[in-house]
Amino acid sequence: MTQYTREQMRLNRLIYILLTLEKEKKVTAKRLASELEISVRTVYRDIDTLCSAGIPICAESGQGGGISLMEGYQTQIKHFDKDDIIYLFLNGIGVKAEKSSILDKHTDMSLKKIVKTLPKTQTDEIQEIVGRFVVDSSPWWGEEETMPQIDVILQAVFQLHKVNMTYKKINQDASNRIIRPYGVVIKENIWYMVGYCEYSFEIRMFRCNRITSCILLDETFLYPKNFTLRSYFNDTLQEFKGKCALEEQYLVTMTVSAKAFRYLKGMEYSVIWHEEDQWRICVNLYTYENAQCDYWNILMNAHSIEPAELSEAIRRKLTACLDRI
Repeated sequence: MTQYTREQMRLNRLIYILLTLEKEKKVTAKRLASELEISVRTVYRDIDTLCSAGIPICAESGQGGGISLMEGYQTQIKHFDKDDIIYLFLNGIGVKAEKSSILDKHTDMSLKKIVKTLPKTQTDEIQEIVGRFVVDSSPWWGEEETMPQIDVILQAVFQLHKVNMTYKKINQDASNRIIRPYGVVIKENIWYMVGYCEYSFEIRMFRCNRITSCILLDETFLYPKNFTLRSYFNDTLQEFKGKCALEEQYLVTMTVSAKAFRYLKGMEYSVIWHEEDQWRICVNLYTYENAQCDYWNILMNAHSIEPAELSEAIRRKLTACLDRI
């Protein structure tokens, strides 16, 4: 995979603009700026660059105007390269990149190349079918987890470069490590980087959204011949679950009645004591944030909740709700 320098990113933008113009005939600078996450001014600079390269692009101002290729002009950007195939294969096995990441943009560009080779009747049918599906990966409550370092992580995996990263555990303890990234595991839409840690001298799993900084180093490494990510994951699945449980453990003690147990199905909990219709239990709600956002059915059927920080957070949320009513 090529290194994502500033010039490479600019080249990717130029290709994206050309593919969009050839497919849709006319598009506004504002829309291109939104899709590429750049300014309208930068869009026009890119258009000037394309025009200087001899590509006939027209710009019409006013209502109904926009940017378009001269009628009959073909860009001939239909060929696939190695990167296109890799991105499409990753997409096919379920690697859905974070929106606006380099992987997401390249996958979209590769799909545009495929669509461009099809007759208009088929592209219209594809758009109609795609329009029947809506995918929203954001949670019902709380903030969506982000992975600001994912582009560097993927670049390191593709190119076998070491990274210098800062990792923050669930207890907020942060440590700096040199990692040789071997690959990425995605479990229930949570991304983990697997790599050899030169700090602990062992292969470790790191949750990607807890990597707060990640610098690509010039130093490369050899991928171990006796290691495959699939075998590692299959052979150590139970150990992996155990490590995740340790890293993602937020134990909450509460008193509940029998009806609360229907909400505990599939969860990790233990009974401390039981008297008539009252159970004192300890349940793992994984994180302080998750406890506030995803487990209201349990918490609303409980009392004497500990730790105190969670009780106070629930009181604040309920008070705020009552104030809004």
